[in-house]
Amino acid sequence: MQQNLVSAVIAEEQVTEINTALETIRTNLPFLISLSPHDRQSLVKVGNSFKPFVDRISEVLVQHPDIVPGVFDKVEYQKDLALASALTPIHENLKSLMESVEDTLIAIKSDSLQASLDIYASVQATKDLKPGMDVIYAELKKFFPRKRKAAVETT
Repeated sequence: MQQNLVSAVIAEEQVTEINTALETIRTNLPFLISLSPHDRQSLVKVGNSFKPFVDRISEVLVQHPDIVPGVFDKVEYQKDLALASALTPIHENLKSLMESVEDTLIAIKSDSLQASLDIYASVQATKDLKPGMDVIYAELKKFFPRKRKAAVETT
């Protein structure tokens, strides 16, 4: 086994604790929503370039609350800004954690496949030497279908 990018064990108790902690996070964010791909695409998004604009507009609204129509919900606007401000560092922390989990999974699965290929090579090398290994080899080689070479045309 040549490749071993990750070597760790996670106890079932730890998995339970982590899932409980994640459920606590979800419970503390009861307002979270899920957008459809269409909704996600159709919404106006505030990227880094428009954040200063939104911040400045917020200041203008505080300084000149009379410039917006009476039907404009200033309280809801301020709540949205405050919630976005509070959720941004949470999002960054979760995003960083998710990327680490994804990278670790990629590495672990790569380790597993590489080791499995090493074992498969041993099965292949011993298929004619150990009883029953030929049956196992025949089963496993189905995962590696050979592509047929196109017939060479002679003209």
